[in-house]
Amino acid sequence: MISSKTPLIIVGANGFLGKNLSAFASQFMDVYCMDSNQFEIPNNLPDSSVFIYLRAISSPTFVEVNPVVSNSVNVNNASKFISEALIHGHRVIFASSDIVYGNSSTKIFSEFDEVNPWGLYAKQKNEIEKTFTGHDNFLALRLSLITGEGSKLERILSVETPPKITQGIVRNPINIEFVLKSIKSLIKIRSFRSQFPRGCLNIGGKESIEIFDLALRISKNMGFASPVKIHRESVDLDARPAITRISSTVAEDFVGLEFRA
Repeated sequence: MISSKTPLIIVGANGFLGKNLSAFASQFMDVYCMDSNQFEIPNNLPDSSVFIYLRAISSPTFVEVNPVVSNSVNVNNASKFISEALIHGHRVIFASSDIVYGNSSTKIFSEFDEVNPWGLYAKQKNEIEKTFTGHDNFLALRLSLITGEGSKLERILSVETPPKITQGIVRNPINIEFVLKSIKSLIKIRSFRSQFPRGCLNIGGKESIEIFDLALRISKNMGFASPVKIHRESVDLDARPAITRISSTVAEDFVGLEFRA
């Protein structure tokens, strides 16, 4: 069991991943949750506490059309907070994105591939990675689409009538359960750089699937209305790549799990 003297501080705990992580991690360690309006690092934390930084404006399309406000949140505020946490000797796991790799119809990206950020959101994530990669206590999780009860995709399918899903976007979706178990394993590491010299870790499922096809599958399993395909707007084309495939072999070997959607 992880020592309760090493707390987990979830920054941006009011989102899908944050809420699930809080409930999960509370079973084996002390957890502090910071919502989107809290910017000061808690006082009197033990050395080498673990922060997982989830706070972000996470819609690539919104980011693309709102560069000033998104840059303030996703780059300026994040950089200041992460820098302060690292200065105080804490470890930081940063929620990045698979789309920092850019578009590829054939290549499957590993952590050893160079990035080619597509869209402002990916560039903002990459800016944080560039600033802190190389620090012993910093690790970027390049996450693909996370699925599970309460996920953004499931909420769309359960609320909209009929649900509208953009066609032509391919990712490696992964269930929330495996993201949580991965983070549990990462919390135990005292030096991220010694374990992951590239400063990053891919977290995605084995299957590459178009998000619309995944939505069809979820709708059928959950009894939701069948989704309707919509075309990508020009701003959507600018905001994110159509196809990004990643390999999570490093994470699977480290955590000892086989990831799935």
